Amino acid sequence: MRQNEVLEVLESVASDQWGIITTAQAQREGITRLQLSRLADKGVLARSRHGIYLLPSAQHGALTDLRTAWVSLGAREFPDERWESEDKILVSHESAALIHQVGDLIPRRITFSSTTRKQTSQEDIYIYSNREINSKDIRNVDGLPVTSVELTVSDLAEKKIEFNYLATMVVDALRKENVRMKDLATKLNDAAESYGFSSGQQLVQECQREAASDDDREESIARYASLAEIARESLGAQMVTDLLKNNLYGSLPTASLAEIARESLGAQMVTDLLKNNLYGSLPTASLAEIARESLNQVSSKASPKSSEYQTNKKSEDIKKRQPPGYSPTPIDDEEELQADTGKTAKKENEA
Repeated sequence: MRQNEVLEVLESVASDQWGIITTAQAQREGITRLQLSRLADKGVLARSRHGIYLLPSAQHGALTDLRTAWVSLGAREFPDERWESEDKILVSHESAALIHQVGDLIPRRITFSSTTRKQTSQEDIYIYSNREINSKDIRNVDGLPVTSVELTVSDLAEKKIEFNYLATMVVDALRKENVRMKDLATKLNDAAESYGFSSGQQLVQECQREAASDDDREESIARYASLAEIARESLGAQMVTDLLKNNLYGSLPTASLAEIARESLGAQMVTDLLKNNLYGSLPTASLAEIARESLNQVSSKASPKSSEYQTNKKSEDIKKRQPPGYSPTPIDDEEELQADTGKTAKKENEA
């Protein structure tokens, strides 16, 4: 059999298998290991796993490794034969969550569930063996047998993943078409106690409260940013103060609060806000930044090193030396102040 004929046979039998072929499958079609090896050496085929090859028509993507892993666990059978068999190997747990796009768990290994006892020496694959899985909980996702969304979430809850991860997964699952809250809650009944709840329904409700969607969160941030911009550009300082006092911004990001305070409020107003703790739980770092940037004008005027402070002090000293009833003219007062200032400057130069 010529090379192009071998390739035609391989492409034909692997058309329903994402362009993936195994050595055992090829041998069933009369193609030897040596022929496969030669095609691989020429770059026509790509070696993926032991005894697994990718054809030129192979579908490359995020699920390629997962597909080749599934094929490798039933290397002799073709997909239609495996689907008809009672002994099934399904994508499950973290890998199923990845396929269904629920949650944000990153699988450390490719995870499968088998209805019989199944083992593998492949280190990147983990198999949950001897599982009883109802046919109603099996989904065909582009040719791959995958546990349903409800069972996938339940499986991971049984593993006692962290609650925040589970909450995100539950919220994502409920957005999926044909996933009903009642069905999901029923699946979670057994795992609910592990999280401190009496029922799956209670667990689902708490997950909904815990996990806000990323879209909603981004929308809130954008909305609050717009409010901050309006406050800075359109509102007077007193109105901004009132807004902060009444906490009308709700969960306005603290960075925006700090920016409003610095740009819209006077230094004294910021002082009052800080004294009365009107920022609530504003982080101390933000408070420090507000204090440094907004109160700098007040502190600089009160500093003994500032020229304004020294001039005012000189004026007060001169007034103390005047006799009772003395009312200096502006010129006298200015001349005496200049003279006194000159003496001070001379002493400083001599020193």
